[in-house]
Amino acid sequence: MANDITAIFQGAPTPQILHWLVQGNLASSMSRAIRYWVILGMIYRDRQLPDLFRYPDLRDRLYSSQHPTSEKLKAESFINGCSDRHCICANSLSHWLQSTEATKAQLQALTGFDQQQCATELAQSPFATVHRSLRGDLEKLAQLGWLKSCARGEFQVLPIAHLPQPPADTYWGYSQTREISQLTMLNSWLKQNLSRQQCLDLLVALETISIVQPNLEILLDSLSEILMAEQESDRLLSQHQKLPHTFVNFDYILPPEVQDRVDDYHKQLEDLWHTADSGVIQFEYEMITP
Repeated sequence: MANDITAIFQGAPTPQILHWLVQGNLASSMSRAIRYWVILGMIYRDRQLPDLFRYPDLRDRLYSSQHPTSEKLKAESFINGCSDRHCICANSLSHWLQSTEATKAQLQALTGFDQQQCATELAQSPFATVHRSLRGDLEKLAQLGWLKSCARGEFQVLPIAHLPQPPADTYWGYSQTREISQLTMLNSWLKQNLSRQQCLDLLVALETISIVQPNLEILLDSLSEILMAEQESDRLLSQHQKLPHTFVNFDYILPPEVQDRVDDYHKQLEDLWHTADSGVIQFEYEMITP
C-alpha cells in the first residue's frame, strides 16, 4: 500500500474509502462522504487552496461564478442546482463513482441498501446544498484531523505525514480481478481465521452494538451463514438463542441540517458503549403531536 495518503484521492473513490472517511456511517452520510473526498482532494492532491484559508476560498473554487453565494438561501433552493449546468452542484453522486456492478455491490454491502435504495442515493447531488453544510464539513474535517481549525473562521492545511491513515485492509482502488462480492470474501476470511465458537462469540458481541452501527448487518449475515453451514451449528445457535439481548432499530428520514447532529449522537453512543465507567445513559426527548 502506498505511504502517501493522497493516493486515495486519485481516480474514483472506492466505497471502502468513503465508508472510512465518514467513520463507518456511509448509509446515512454518502453525500457527505463524497464532499469530504472532493474537498480533501482539492486541498491535498491538487493544492488549490492556500495553507491558511477560509470557507469563501473553498466556495469560489468549488462552485461556478453563477452559483448563489448567499448564506440565507434554504436547501430547497438548490434541489435543481443553480443556473449553470456545468456547476459542481449539478453532479449526482454517481458522477464520482465507477459505474460497475462491483461498486454497487460494495455500496449495498456497506450500507445495507437494496438496489432501489442504492439507485435513489446515487441520484442525489452532494453539492446541491446550503453553504452552512459545507462550513460544517470543514469543521468536521478539522475534528477528524484533516485540517486545523484556527481563529476567525480560518483553516490550516496540515503536513501529509500528520493526516489520518486508513486501516491496513482498506481497499484503495479497483482492478479487473476485484469482482467477487464482499460477503463472499468475508465468509472466506472468517472460515480461515475463526473457529465456530469464535464466530458465535463474535456474532453475540456484534449484535449488542449493532444499534449504533447498523452497517454491521453484512458481518452479522456472514457469521450467521457460516454457523448455519457448519456441523454442530444447531447446538451452538441454540446456546446463542438462550442469551438475553434486546435489539432496537429506527427507520427515519432526516433533513440535511440535522443529519450531522444525529451522526454525532451515534458516535457519542458508540464511545460511551466502550467506556467501562459510563454508567446509565439518560435520554431526554420531546413528544411531537400532529
